[in-house]
Amino acid sequence: MRITTPRLVFTLCVLLGINTMNFFDRQILPAVQEKVRNDWKLSDSDLGWLGTAFILLYAVVGLPLGYLADVWRRRWILAAGVGLWSLLTLGSGLAWNFWSLFALRLGVGVGEASCAPTANSLIGDLVPARAAGTGIGGVHARLAFGAGAELPR
Repeated sequence: MRITTPRLVFTLCVLLGINTMNFFDRQILPAVQEKVRNDWKLSDSDLGWLGTAFILLYAVVGLPLGYLADVWRRRWILAAGVGLWSLLTLGSGLAWNFWSLFALRLGVGVGEASCAPTANSLIGDLVPARAAGTGIGGVHARLAFGAGAELPR
């Protein structure tokens, strides 16, 4: 299948959007942690575990998801990951105690972990090897977009 320039630009913009939302999602809990701490009487350790468990699971699950992105349909992996993390982010807003939030945030980490390896593999499929760095760099510019678009607290 021949990839046209408009289709490539559209795909890269969608991947940038997904990665930007991925970044925003990681900022949700820190933005509301003081309210959560007060409402549920959580300690600093409890709040620390929410973030630590998320990152550790994200890193561990990213390895098999990276392999899966090499051997299976990348679009489906990405769609499933975005769907999972979106639903579980919604669920996180409905959490009723520490453990429900803990479990939901772990699920969010699994969904988000699908994004980087899958996006990078998709870009490798869509652009010539000599331009892969530019494509990957553009999609991962989410860090600058996400940090610049974050509202002050």
